[in-house]
Amino acid sequence: MRFPNCDNRSDPRNRRNLAAAYVIMPVAHTKLLTGQKLKGCCGPITDECYTFCYQSKSNKNDCGLFSVGRHCALDFLSLTGQFAPPCFNPLTSLSSGGGGSGSVANSPTMCALNVEVYEAINLLTLDWGPPKASLQAILTAVVSMPASGVSIDHIMHLNSIIGKDKQGRKLTAIIGALKAKHPNLRNFSFPNIKAVLSSANRASNF
Repeated sequence: MRFPNCDNRSDPRNRRNLAAAYVIMPVAHTKLLTGQKLKGCCGPITDECYTFCYQSKSNKNDCGLFSVGRHCALDFLSLTGQFAPPCFNPLTSLSSGGGGSGSVANSPTMCALNVEVYEAINLLTLDWGPPKASLQAILTAVVSMPASGVSIDHIMHLNSIIGKDKQGRKLTAIIGALKAKHPNLRNFSFPNIKAVLSSANRASNF
């Protein structure tokens, strides 16, 4: 099921009620590129995209991901007493989340493998739009245990997801398309992910 509309305009208690009805966890924080606009749970997302996983407290089958802009995200972070994940900025290095309630001060540092996985998923967000439910387990693993590398199964699954690009591109080509529009996009490499795939004798879509 899709997460309910989380706009507060019709009911100022809407997000509070949703935070009570669902277990909500922030799993990604993406700085968008200039001019980008993504479709979010309660309207267009500009500047920053925050992605949360959700699980209904009354229906175990009602779970997935939803994405929102900064204002709505800070409401949910405040209501649930959580911090945003690291902010992925495609034009600079991986950094802590935004100021105020969005910071991730004192949180464990991501290991090199998880940084690559997190960057890859955020790059897909910039090209494909907000993450879908198929990425929920991977993002949850990265954020829940940032210092422990995700499993081989997670790497295989992410590799398979990238392989489903509608234009048949590998991640390198996706990055190249983004860089063509935004020349100041930084360089990315995925040596740890590629090593895992090589060891498993799997063709890389990175």
